[in-house]
Amino acid sequence: MVQRVTTCGDYYKALNIISEYVDTELSDNTQPKKSHEKKGNDAHER
Repeated sequence: MVQRVTTCGDYYKALNIISEYVDTELSDNTQPKKSHEKKGNDAHER
């Protein structure tokens, strides 16, 4: 990410790259968030 941001050459492009990793005012909030929690042994996929 750091290399992409520092070499993109444009402030708004840099914000868009950062928005891929953290929530900003430019983040697309329409996609569901991915859970980083591990599922327990009793959890089942549907």
